[in-house]
Amino acid sequence: MPISQLEYTDNIIISDSTIQVFFKKLHIILKDTIDCNINSCKARAYKLSDYTIGLDNDDVSFVLLEIKIISGRSSEARLKLKLAANNILKETIKKENANNTKTNNIQLRVNITEIDPKYYQMDNIIFANKA
Repeated sequence: MPISQLEYTDNIIISDSTIQVFFKKLHIILKDTIDCNINSCKARAYKLSDYTIGLDNDDVSFVLLEIKIISGRSSEARLKLKLAANNILKETIKKENANNTKTNNIQLRVNITEIDPKYYQMDNIIFANKA
């Protein structure tokens, strides 16, 4: 079930292939820290062109990673997830932006949100005989 959403400002350099590698690493972290089915992990990324940081800071950028999980995991597991996700996010963004002249301050944020299973519905639609 984990659903990850990465939002980043358009003055940050990050390629589509880097995003895919990042999400695959994140899915492994999710499996290892909260014991979820890796095939149920979903992720999406959004590049933001309309945003404001503070009072018009053109040389500042941000990356927000939000991970939604079904409630019930221990506080320790959620903390491990937050720290591990932050570490690979920081490593990925730092590596890609070492020579970026569009920003000199990248604000990273990781948010773990729990969803009450009572209000979460999950279904699959499987079509037979489709290649």
